[in-house]
Amino acid sequence: MMRRALQRVSSRIPNAFMASTSATVAVCSSTAVVSSMRCYTDAKTVRAPHVYEQFVASSNSDYVESLLKQYRENKANVDETWWPILENLDSAAPDQALIESFQRPEDQDLSSHLVTEKDRVDNMRLAWMVRAYETVGHSIATLDPLGLYEADLDTTIPVGLEPSRFGFKPEDMDRSFFATFGGALGQSFQQMVTGTTRTPMKLRDIVAKLRQLHCGNIGFEFMNSGYLDLRNWFRAQVLSAAEPLPAKERKEIYEDVVKACGLEQFLHRKYSTLKRFGLDGAEALVPALNATLSAAANSGVETVTLGMPHRGRINVLVNVCGKPLKNIFNEFEGKTAKEDVKGTGDVKYHLGIHSKMTTRSGKELFVNLLANPSHLEAVNPLVLGKTRARQVYTKDTEMNKNLPILLHGDAAFAGQGPCYEVMGLCELENYHVGGTIHIVVNNQVGFTTDPVQSRSSRYCTDLSRVCNAPVLHVNADDVDAVVKAARIAFAFRKEFKRDAIIDLVCYRRYGHNESDVPDFTQPLMYDAIRKHQVLVDLQADKLVREGVMSKEEVLLVKKEYESVLRKEFDEAANDDSFIKVKSPYEEANSNRYTNILEMGALRETGVAISNLKKIGEKLTAVPEGFTPHPTIAKNIAARRAAVESGSGVEWCLAEALAFGASALEGIHVRLSGQDVERGTFTQRHAVWTDYNNGEKHCSLTKLGHVQAPVVIANSSLSEFAVSGFEMGYSMENPKSLVIWEAQFGDFSNGAQVIWDQFLASAESKWTRQCGLAISLPHGYSGAGPEHSSARVERFLQLSDDPDTLPAQFSASSASTMLEARAALGNWQVCYPSTPANYYHMLRRQTHREFRKPLIFCFSKARLRAPNVSSLEEMAVGTFFLPVIDTGAAVPSQVRKVVFCSGQIESICADYRAKKQSADTDSNIGNDVVFVKLEQIAPFPWEHIGKVINKYHGANPATQFVWLQEEPKNMGMWDFVRPRFQNLLRHLGVFAPNERLTFIGRETAASPATGYGGVHKAEEDALVQAVFA
Repeated sequence: MMRRALQRVSSRIPNAFMASTSATVAVCSSTAVVSSMRCYTDAKTVRAPHVYEQFVASSNSDYVESLLKQYRENKANVDETWWPILENLDSAAPDQALIESFQRPEDQDLSSHLVTEKDRVDNMRLAWMVRAYETVGHSIATLDPLGLYEADLDTTIPVGLEPSRFGFKPEDMDRSFFATFGGALGQSFQQMVTGTTRTPMKLRDIVAKLRQLHCGNIGFEFMNSGYLDLRNWFRAQVLSAAEPLPAKERKEIYEDVVKACGLEQFLHRKYSTLKRFGLDGAEALVPALNATLSAAANSGVETVTLGMPHRGRINVLVNVCGKPLKNIFNEFEGKTAKEDVKGTGDVKYHLGIHSKMTTRSGKELFVNLLANPSHLEAVNPLVLGKTRARQVYTKDTEMNKNLPILLHGDAAFAGQGPCYEVMGLCELENYHVGGTIHIVVNNQVGFTTDPVQSRSSRYCTDLSRVCNAPVLHVNADDVDAVVKAARIAFAFRKEFKRDAIIDLVCYRRYGHNESDVPDFTQPLMYDAIRKHQVLVDLQADKLVREGVMSKEEVLLVKKEYESVLRKEFDEAANDDSFIKVKSPYEEANSNRYTNILEMGALRETGVAISNLKKIGEKLTAVPEGFTPHPTIAKNIAARRAAVESGSGVEWCLAEALAFGASALEGIHVRLSGQDVERGTFTQRHAVWTDYNNGEKHCSLTKLGHVQAPVVIANSSLSEFAVSGFEMGYSMENPKSLVIWEAQFGDFSNGAQVIWDQFLASAESKWTRQCGLAISLPHGYSGAGPEHSSARVERFLQLSDDPDTLPAQFSASSASTMLEARAALGNWQVCYPSTPANYYHMLRRQTHREFRKPLIFCFSKARLRAPNVSSLEEMAVGTFFLPVIDTGAAVPSQVRKVVFCSGQIESICADYRAKKQSADTDSNIGNDVVFVKLEQIAPFPWEHIGKVINKYHGANPATQFVWLQEEPKNMGMWDFVRPRFQNLLRHLGVFAPNERLTFIGRETAASPATGYGGVHKAEEDALVQAVFA
């Protein structure tokens, strides 16, 4: 739009007018004027141009657009001399001139506007110098509280900021200029020229002012973040930051500092030998967060979701989120609230909280601090995903009601890959959250590593360049400046819906933990730290010195908080609602299922066939005027035929029916991952692209007016950030179906930290349930080591499903017992083999009274016919089958029962069918029965027990074996072996020392061979062993 508007401007301005548009900065007599509008003239005599003349140039298209926008909203916002121009620009015919005639205003006293060549050149030099300070002034800001280092690792003063660099000589320093700081868009050009709104300043005073604005305790890094509007917005913020805060606010900030410092000092005295990863040296974080939350609440934000590392977490929990002090003291004593004694728990500096707080202005705000492990930055995508989900559920389309805040360490922000991956999501359509506020607690050391060894960039915040986020570098010893920076960061996010970063330059008073000895590696730094005054004392002295508070007042605030700490500490010792946890597994093998058997009841997952057909009709309806790709058109027709006939339902049609049925029941469905719209294997086609114009269409979003949202979203090429985002998204609403799909199953190991530290253990550690489903392509087809295995053994290894026979084996129906164990376990691992079972598995995920993560594999070789199902298999009264017995023979005639999972059964069945068709004996191989485990964890003890009894009871000589494609040290073997053997022994089939037979590939370092011939030979050997 900007280019089009500028073309209209350029083509419709008379030549006489265009010829005089270069004069933008004037020198009156011997006094120069500079403004933020920096278009320069080569003329030796500068005369006052028309009020809008300076702006009609290609470099000012943004400004013209901004004026036009303001004019449309309210023309009173724009100087009236612009009105005819903007009116013509907005509504006149394209061939009509913006200005019919133009004549330069008559000058009454031309002599007053005559300037020398030196005046003209100096005017440009000064303007360039102002811009240089805006661009690199932050690099010499006074940021380090210790005065030892530079935040940008460069101790030299940029040559570009010296006045001599711009050609000024010592004698020029006392020359007077009219200078406009912070932009002058609100003034008319005549005011800028005549200086009627300012007083002249000597050059040395201008330089001092520039240093005050850009090189003080806040360094503003914003010139690469946007264009005219954004820069001028920031220039205004730079000016406002130079103004002192009101005395009342400074007193409130001091109270925050007292609490932040007081808590750390109290804990250090009481628990000096315990780790707490305190905030000592960075206590300014507390007033920064409180200032952000207050500004957010005042602006209508309702919920803030926080993610942070362990350092400073206890202080934030108490002094920002409102966690009771007695809870903290009890946790230091090794106690836990009785109602929280569940699972395995976690250390106190990993815990989260969901609280309702009231700001000083009386506004209420929900604050959700997510629990997280010691894996730095791992929680970041969960915060964004949870925020995005809440924006969806609260219909916060403007993204004004829900705010994400991420806290980082300096070494982690620069070094951890998830930071880059998460920053890469910020402007993507289905992952945008309206901007995140990042606060980097810059200790200037990473554990024991100096910054010059932990990053190659100048600043630890240079990751900002990924999304051109502005950075506010601030000295943490200047708490007022920290609060100003926090408010500016929030205001920027509110105004531009983009990320903003605060670089809180501070120090770490103790080592990596409180018992560490940092002098081993940073002796000079810690010598300076021991001599450095504590923040609360620095702030108290400053307030007394500036007359804001008296000595008695600052001491009184300290004493009052100290008394609060002592009182809470004493009360905590006598609080019997907290207990010491000794053994969380005391009831593990007694009555584990007593209270949850009702949760094990099967919920209906089938849907009436008539409704499935209606959904299918909607799914296969091509909009009028829409032209799908010819191949996709055939696919659509085939799906419609399957729906109409009720048979031949392929994998992805069953998936779409499950999504559609859930959406019509009010269940939000979200599927994301790399290439999920089409599907890695050209199988899904959930989003169609018009073959002629590129328009997109998703029929899942057109099912009816009352349906819940359905989102099928291609993601960035990231596993860690996107899967973490989806986990956070799924945590917000238990009644949602959220799926992350890997492009190939083995690619999921790029998100291993999410699986290990969050998905597998979040409920056990933090009592936080999650229903995220992970979709993993898996199956050996000769594609080589990287595209064969989803590493299912790793997910099974993380399962907490016991390998011993359950104490209440067969205490109820097989389905009830399996559901009860699912409610107790940490997650489910499935490998459905039929479209109908896949359909039921997806539906089951949201039709329960509990939420559990679901890991499921699918075979890319079984996505199409002949692997099809019927609508009858998805109808009312049908359910997910955890075990499928494919045997058609009389049980007494079965010689071998082969337990397996996944596509290997179909490979063996195809081999048998070919063998039978080529041989005169059609019964070859029929004495071998395949039993497919569709759910591996929790282990379906009762279902398998029934199968074993069926065949062993009919023929005691029946052999039971396990078959898998994967090498012996991979796949499901290590998980199923002890369970099968314990079950077979319990049922009297196996003797005490008898072992289950294994059929599969030999142990290997690589999941699969890269040689096609070797793959075929290995597969043939497996099949022959099965029928031997």
